[in-house]
Amino acid sequence: MLAKSKANSASAGPRCVPSDPVWVTESERVVWERLRVQAPSDWTLLANLVLVHAQREYEIDLLVLIPGSGVVALEVKGGSVAVDAEGRWRQHTSEGETTIDPVTQVTRAKYAARSYVEGDPRWSRGRLRWGHGIVVPYSRIDDEFALPNCPRLLIHDRNDMANFAARLRGSLAIDRGLPAPTERDCDQIVGILRGRNLPIRDVVALAAEREDRVERLTEEQAMILNVTRLLNRVEIRGGAGSGKTSLALAQVRSLATGRGGQPAQRVALLCYSIGSNDQNLWMVLGGACVMGAPSRGRSG
Repeated sequence: MLAKSKANSASAGPRCVPSDPVWVTESERVVWERLRVQAPSDWTLLANLVLVHAQREYEIDLLVLIPGSGVVALEVKGGSVAVDAEGRWRQHTSEGETTIDPVTQVTRAKYAARSYVEGDPRWSRGRLRWGHGIVVPYSRIDDEFALPNCPRLLIHDRNDMANFAARLRGSLAIDRGLPAPTERDCDQIVGILRGRNLPIRDVVALAAEREDRVERLTEEQAMILNVTRLLNRVEIRGGAGSGKTSLALAQVRSLATGRGGQPAQRVALLCYSIGSNDQNLWMVLGGACVMGAPSRGRSG
């Protein structure tokens, strides 16, 4: 069971996931803020939920988890929303007019989220009560509005915003045939929607990347190596992480394999510690070099 954060437990508001969403539209932010202020502390609000189900992508603007009532998927439409005489939904915004189908959109997204939760191996509660709704925070919908697939109870207009949370709970009364989720169920749904078996910080991956980076010389290092081939003795100084070891190992490989038209040579690579010696041994060509470390007690 996921514990609520101390910040949310201490306040009267609901748990919000994420705590500070990034919004694409102002209408979504307005609806989120309304619920954040009105909903009690045992509710959970999830924003911008994206799911991939049956090779299709779905998005739920807001998913509201209400213990004792149900789960509600919300589709938010800003601007002016209207329905013409043929039952087609139209959205008018500053960018123009668009034909939309919010009922099908939110219904399919709801079913995708429900299937994802029920398909998770951690879920054992069976089917619970899921509902959906359409929010048009700037539009006015007649109190007697009705469509076969969208009764007035499932669409929330600007006049409904003052009592929005209560309306959401009431909208779930349409389906009483399935059990309502408990608070524990809601916590588990949140955990499932956050994913499972997530990758963690991997030191092996970091070491592998670092090794590949060491193997690849920069243009500046390659230029230095070309110059050192003409010199018998070179001292290279630099701070930690400046690439001194990388340069030395590249020079060892170059001398030991006879690159640049030069014959192969036996190379002694001296290290400050046995650990460094062993590590460097794997980074040069085995058998071509004579490796050694100073005896203990000697200063470097």
